[in-house]
Amino acid sequence: MRFSLRTRILSAFALTVVLFLGALAYSSLELRALGDRIRLVNEGYLPLARTAAQVEGHQGRIDLDATRMRAEATRPLPGIRSNASFHAQAIGTAVEQGRNRARAAQALARDPEEQEALATVLEHLDRLGALAVAYEQASQAWVARASTDPEGDGAAIQAEMLRRQKEMQAVVKQLNATLDTRIRRANERVGRIQARATTVGGGLAALALVSGIVLLGLTLLTLRPIGRLTAGVQRVAAGDYSGRIEVETRDEIGVLAREFNAMAGSLEERDRSLFERADELRRLSGYLRSVLDAIQLGIAVVESGVVTMANPAAARLWGVREMERLPAPLEPLSAGRHAALPLGDRRFDMEVVPFGASGRLVVGEDVTRALEDRERLERSERLALIGQMLAQVTHEVRNPLNAISLNADLLGEEMASLDPEGRSEAREILAIISQEIRRLAEVTEHYLDLARNPVSPTHAEDLGDLVRSVCRLEEPFLSRSGVSLEVQVPEGPTEAAVDGNRLRRALLNLLRNAVESGAHRVQVSLSSSRDGIEIAVRDDGKGMDEKTRGRAFDPFFSTRPDGTGLGLAITRRIIEDHGGRVTLETTRGSGCRVALVLPAARA
Repeated sequence: MRFSLRTRILSAFALTVVLFLGALAYSSLELRALGDRIRLVNEGYLPLARTAAQVEGHQGRIDLDATRMRAEATRPLPGIRSNASFHAQAIGTAVEQGRNRARAAQALARDPEEQEALATVLEHLDRLGALAVAYEQASQAWVARASTDPEGDGAAIQAEMLRRQKEMQAVVKQLNATLDTRIRRANERVGRIQARATTVGGGLAALALVSGIVLLGLTLLTLRPIGRLTAGVQRVAAGDYSGRIEVETRDEIGVLAREFNAMAGSLEERDRSLFERADELRRLSGYLRSVLDAIQLGIAVVESGVVTMANPAAARLWGVREMERLPAPLEPLSAGRHAALPLGDRRFDMEVVPFGASGRLVVGEDVTRALEDRERLERSERLALIGQMLAQVTHEVRNPLNAISLNADLLGEEMASLDPEGRSEAREILAIISQEIRRLAEVTEHYLDLARNPVSPTHAEDLGDLVRSVCRLEEPFLSRSGVSLEVQVPEGPTEAAVDGNRLRRALLNLLRNAVESGAHRVQVSLSSSRDGIEIAVRDDGKGMDEKTRGRAFDPFFSTRPDGTGLGLAITRRIIEDHGGRVTLETTRGSGCRVALVLPAARA
């Protein structure tokens, strides 16, 4: 790169400026010279010409007076002063003014020729001044002679006056000729200066203009690749890296074009790599998102109090929505583990860990079923232990009870030999003994049912028929107890694989409990859904408080003095053996609703 683009443009611009400045300077110098000439003419030669005209005018008056005096020479008028003296004095005054103007013009003139011409003018003026003084003296002498000697001869004086007059005429002509010549030459020189200034200045200006036009053309030609560079930059900005800019110059534009092509190639390679990475990140992000969506644990990322990410499990379990705040129960959770946290009717194990600068990661799992299973297992283990104990106790009790029952029967046969009065009292005592024995036998049978946990085979049964048969069987008992019964069973078969006898026993326990709770109206309903089949018993009894509801299914817990506390425990055991669950809804004074829910797999 011999000369840079900037150097070339600046050099061409400087050349144009120099040409314009040269034209301006030359024009200024010529105009200055022209102005000096004009000023010399206006302030020097023209005033001197006017002075010469004044002198010539007064000299003409002198000629007129001289002619008159010669005509009157034979009879001079004594006491009358000749006008010639006045005009001679006027010429002297004009000559003095001319000298001053000539000296001022000499100060203006810079040309030696003009200096010499003005010196000549001064000589003429000096000569005119001397002649005017001499003529005035001669005219005064002539007037004096005419006054003193009117008859005397004044020819000599007149001859002197005439000679002075002729000399003055000659000098005035010379002065006028000199001034006319200088004015004419000054005008000619002004014309030449003007023509030269116009020619040279115009030539320089034209040359500067042509240079500027050439410079503009060269600049446009040099900068033309910038348009292609701009178009290339716009294409790159739009994401098109395919085009390249072909510039063969070796200046900055060429270097810029080559660097631009290299940059476009680098950007294309970088974008290709970024697209590949972005595609890989999208694939991994989608894969990770699918993994998160498939995880049944609730996962939510919270930053500055706002949920920035949540998987479907979190939305399903807690109602979390992205770009919203956490639900109120989760908002105050601190970092750490929170076991069995109650949220509504479900329980969750929650883990809160710090995330990022000001965020936190909330991970939770629904452990309601696990807790229920654990409680069920603990309860089963407890019931198994109790069952073993009860089986042993029942075994030990039943043998004496059998013996007592047998002996009571024998005692009844022996009472036939007693007198009627004694026989009546003995039979009454014996009836009490038999009643209590039967009651103990019923209690031991309950204990055995709870302890044995029999696994009976299941059969497909119509649950609608099962519910209706149990209600028909219990309806007389309910009527005697003042309880009205309402049965809601849908039309059509509702079959399920169940142990019918045990399921009848569970439903019967619920109806007996409703009567024992003081209900006046009992409603039994059967319904099916996607989750399974539900047999519900609703009563309008006295209901339970929260404490009682929490222990309702515990064995041996009862609110009645004569209750065994085994009805609901046996009912739940039966339903859980079928893989279902029992739910209890109750409030104090508003009755109860107990639902036996069998899984859909049994339908």
